[in-house]
Amino acid sequence: MKLNDRLRIGSHILAARLKGSPAPLFVQYGLLNACNARCTYCEIPSRSSPDIPLSTHVRVLDEYLALGAKRIKFLGGEPLLYKELDRLVDHVNARGARSAIVTNGFLIPKQMDLIRRIDEVVISLDGDEAAHDHHRGKGTWKRAMAGIEACYEAAIDFFITAVVTDATVGDVDWLIDLGRRLRVMVNFQVVQTNEAYYGPHAKKCLPGDDFVRDAVQRILAAKKAGAPVLFSVRSYEHTLNWHDYTVERVERPGEVSPCAAGKYFVHHDANGDIYPCFQHVGWFQPL
Repeated sequence: MKLNDRLRIGSHILAARLKGSPAPLFVQYGLLNACNARCTYCEIPSRSSPDIPLSTHVRVLDEYLALGAKRIKFLGGEPLLYKELDRLVDHVNARGARSAIVTNGFLIPKQMDLIRRIDEVVISLDGDEAAHDHHRGKGTWKRAMAGIEACYEAAIDFFITAVVTDATVGDVDWLIDLGRRLRVMVNFQVVQTNEAYYGPHAKKCLPGDDFVRDAVQRILAAKKAGAPVLFSVRSYEHTLNWHDYTVERVERPGEVSPCAAGKYFVHHDANGDIYPCFQHVGWFQPL
């Protein structure tokens, strides 16, 4: 995301905070659960994928936009499998919001006409070939890299997101070096263990706390040294000091949560349910 785009979005967040008026500025919009990959730490493709007509998606997106949405990030499964994604992207763009997708990258080279119209492309890459293929399947690294290289050559605004697991925790430095070479940001996310989304196997992929902290310390040091690492020093310091990485959320009965989820950020599941964020799927009563 370019600096002027970050500043524009930041100004909207600041204005909402000053006014004390929550708004769904950032919407993660699940289009479908279907996927052309079978990652070992993900159960999303096993969930049913409802057949929602394009007109319904357009109507719901219009409601989010009317409430102040500034970025719509399309998710799957694999969002590039949705045959009418181009029409949704064009609709969001025409309404003045920022369009984004999270993709495994496999279909990018064949859909460059669409990719060029998306404001922000997020491509999943967990590490080098061995580390990435360990969880996502043999040959998936080459397909993801082909998508990354196509975006790089076309000067697409994209960044890389990496899942930190027991098999990929040693690839932090490799990914940061790749980000430097391509001049793109890298986001690191410790593997999520919400069983409703990721299944019981995800917990088996979680590195021990000491391994996670070592990786986060290296990410934090690189960030402070100017490496292209997404999110703030403060966020990684918070992650470094997290008490138990098997625990993804802290309950605060009767307290106001400091989290932006549900205030300026919402997760729209593929079945139409709305959550503060995807970590609430399966235990939080959705709208």
